Amino acid sequence: MNVHSHYHDWETIDEVRQRAHRWGVCRYVMSALGAPGGVPGNEVMERMLADHGDFIVALFHLDPDAHPVDAVYRAKEAGFGGVKIIGTLKPYDAEAYYPFYDAVEKTGLPVLFHTGFLSISPSQRRRTVSMMNMRPGMLDTLGRAFPDMKMIGAHLGSPWFLEAMATANFHKNVYFDVSGGAVRANSLPFFRRLFAFRDASTADVKDMPLPPDDDAPNMELVRKLMFGTDNPPPERIVPFAVKLLDGLGADAETRARFWYRNAAEVFSLDI
Repeated sequence: MNVHSHYHDWETIDEVRQRAHRWGVCRYVMSALGAPGGVPGNEVMERMLADHGDFIVALFHLDPDAHPVDAVYRAKEAGFGGVKIIGTLKPYDAEAYYPFYDAVEKTGLPVLFHTGFLSISPSQRRRTVSMMNMRPGMLDTLGRAFPDMKMIGAHLGSPWFLEAMATANFHKNVYFDVSGGAVRANSLPFFRRLFAFRDASTADVKDMPLPPDDDAPNMELVRKLMFGTDNPPPERIVPFAVKLLDGLGADAETRARFWYRNAAEVFSLDI
C-alpha cells in the first residue's frame, strides 16, 4: 500500500492503477494539494472518490493558515480518508493550529505531514515557506498534546533523520514514510546506523556508561516505517525499498508492517 502519492493530470487514474498493480501495490493514498503543475485540488479528488474509492484513499489538503476548522469535519463527511499538511507559515506545533488538530483527533482522520526540506517552486515567492516550520521533531510536541492523532511524517524527516527516528520511537501513533530522493540518496551503512537508534528503555545498557557499539537495526523502530512513492512511479521506489529491507535484515512481521499493515491500521482498511 502506497501511503504517499500525488495524482497528475498527464496520467489517468486507470493508468496509475495498472502501473501500481504490476508492482503489487493495491491501494494509493493520494494528496490533493491543488498546486501548479497538474496536481488536482480537493474538489477534483472528491469527485474521483465516486469512481475510484476502491483504489484511492484521498487526503484533504488542509491549510491551517487559510481554512476554517470546520473544513476538517467537511472533509470527513465528504469521504476523505485523511488530511495532508504541508508548507505552513508557522511551525507545525504552533498552538494557533491546535483547534485543527483537535478536530482531526476527534474525527479520527490520520495526518500526513510533509517533514523536512520542501522543494522550491515559484508559487512560494513572497511566502514564508521554511523547512524549519516542518521539522519532524514537531510531531513529538503534537504526539504529547494529541496522543490519539495518527501521524505519518513524509521523507523520513530529511535532513533530520535521527530526529524523526527518535520521535517515532517514543510515540506509538507516529510513523514515517521512505519517499523522497534525499532518502534514496543515502547508503545502506547510513540506514543501518540510523535504525540502530535505541533509548535506555529498549537498550540493555545496565551499568555501562555507554551502550555497546552495535549497529544492529532496532526492528521495533523499523516497524514504524511505511512504503510511499511521492511523485515517482512505483518501479523507481519498490526496488529501493526491497534492498533497504533486505539490508536491514527485516523479518516477516517488519516487512508486512512496512508494505501494508501499518497503513491498513492507520487508515482503518481491511486489506
